[in-house]
Amino acid sequence: GNGLPPGLAKRDQLPPGLAKRGNRLPPGLMKSDLPPELEKGLPKLPKDVERVIVDDDVLLIQRGTDLILDVLEGVIRQQ
Repeated sequence: GNGLPPGLAKRDQLPPGLAKRGNRLPPGLMKSDLPPELEKGLPKLPKDVERVIVDDDVLLIQRGTDLILDVLEGVIRQQ
């Protein structure tokens, strides 16, 4: 029902092979913005690029297309 393939339907993280540059985020995947206090300490991005958190990774994605531009793996500490 949510448009995700069966293997991703109950996941909030990317499968290992998908978390690479040049792939697109699947529709409906749980992602969140970086906390404002962290975002303000980082360099500004072009208007068509955003940083998002998926699981414990930070991804740079292209707005509107969800094309993965870069992946910083394992940089978010889960509490």
